[in-house]
Amino acid sequence: MKRWTREWLRARMKYLFESKQEAPAVDLNIGFRPMPADFYKKLLRVDFDQSMERGWKQLMIQVKRTPAHE
Repeated sequence: MKRWTREWLRARMKYLFESKQEAPAVDLNIGFRPMPADFYKKLLRVDFDQSMERGWKQLMIQVKRTPAHE
């Protein structure tokens, strides 16, 4: 899960900041909920990526609502 998360985030940051020299340093904590036995072992990469995209969209909505972005 950690490797997939890092790969996904690197790709996302590269996409967002490809016009700039370097993406900003970010600290992002992602928690995974406890799930039934073997859930994460059976998780497909495509399902993981879709979940990360949904979470990213929710995060961006929250970021846009912060006073620093108004």
